[in-house]
Amino acid sequence: MITVDLGSKLAPTWFKSTKDKSGEVEWLLKPLSGLEFMQVQSGASVNSEGNFCYSWSSIQAALKFAIKDFKGFSDKNGTPLEYGFYILDSLPSEVLMEVHSEIMNRAYIREYERKNSSSQ
Repeated sequence: MITVDLGSKLAPTWFKSTKDKSGEVEWLLKPLSGLEFMQVQSGASVNSEGNFCYSWSSIQAALKFAIKDFKGFSDKNGTPLEYGFYILDSLPSEVLMEVHSEIMNRAYIREYERKNSSSQ
């Protein structure tokens, strides 16, 4: 039997970017649910070095599912931007790759915790 705790969704938490030299960029990230994790993983493959490689649609899904807000982004006039998924298209790729990597690291940790708690 598998016990399901319907109230166990973890709250989103802030992740501070190391790619931003000002130290102001932060992302509010929600953990991926089991179904979201499976959808993201459906676009993954393993390269010859044994590393996961994600398709564009898989990366997009992870970002869309997990990012709930951000801080530290402004327009050319210095006005702070409010988060919207469409804004990601204008951000530097190294920043997006960093946040995607954090989302996936958190997902693997959560999946590991799920497996350990269901086997007890």
